[in-house]
Amino acid sequence: MYIKIDDKTLKILAITESVPNKSLGTTIIEDMNITTKNPDYVVVWRESGGIKVRERTTEEKAKIDEQKFRQLKTKKLRIFEKETKSHIETSYPEIKQRSDVNDKEYWGAWLISHFPSTYTTDNLYQKFFTSAARVIEGTSDFQTEVENLKEVATFADTDEEAKYAVAIDQLLKVSVRQGWVQACKAEYAIKSAVAQQATTFDELNAVSLNLIPYPLQG
Repeated sequence: MYIKIDDKTLKILAITESVPNKSLGTTIIEDMNITTKNPDYVVVWRESGGIKVRERTTEEKAKIDEQKFRQLKTKKLRIFEKETKSHIETSYPEIKQRSDVNDKEYWGAWLISHFPSTYTTDNLYQKFFTSAARVIEGTSDFQTEVENLKEVATFADTDEEAKYAVAIDQLLKVSVRQGWVQACKAEYAIKSAVAQQATTFDELNAVSLNLIPYPLQG
């Protein structure tokens, strides 16, 4: 059964009867000595052909609240997980994530092999990580960081110069995308931990997920 409490009356509705929400009775609350306005705090049952109603005890109410709190927390954590996954995959599908791993390895190796005096395995990705972080945070734009990353002034030929430009562009895009994913996952982890530690409904309801918008165009 389902009950609904108005200002002064308690309506008892059936949701398992042949007619959904069919009213089984309306009673004046004052006549029943019920002080709560929370339907969860009221027990309804059939007895001797009639319907009995009582307000739950303080201990029963505490158990109801605890159960609902656990359910709400579980629901919130699932929503956080679903929203984070959807937020990432909508702008950065898994197939693109996999191809970016290959592009990062290819263009990184190309830069190190062609310009060993400028790029090494120790400094290459740190340079791009730093620039990508500024793009993700919104303190700089992509094209500005592309220009900041161009350190080589002389090239063997125009083909090498063209490939160098592509390498810088591709590596920064990959770094931005991968850094953005890590930032989103970090937000999810932090807010999930806060929600897990919440001990009251107010604390739990105050926790919200603020995922960073996708920082690249297209």
